[in-house]
Amino acid sequence: MEGSNGAGLLAWFLAIMTVLWFVWFFTGGPERARTTNTGVFLKPPAPLDTGESYGSPPNILEKDTYREY
Repeated sequence: MEGSNGAGLLAWFLAIMTVLWFVWFFTGGPERARTTNTGVFLKPPAPLDTGESYGSPPNILEKDTYREY
C-alpha cells in the first residue's frame, strides 16, 4: 500500500471492527452467546481427564432452539 499512513489504516481497522460489532450486537450478541453455548463440550485431555465429549448437541430443527432461560 504505497502512500498509506498508519492513521488511515487504523481508521479503516476501527471502522471495520465497529461494523462487525454492530452486526454481532443486533443479531443477538451476548444473549445469544449465553443461550446457544449449551451443547457438546470436551473434557480436558490426558493426564487430567479422558478428553472425550459430553453433553448433547441442540436440535437445530426445533422451533425453540434459541429460547431464553
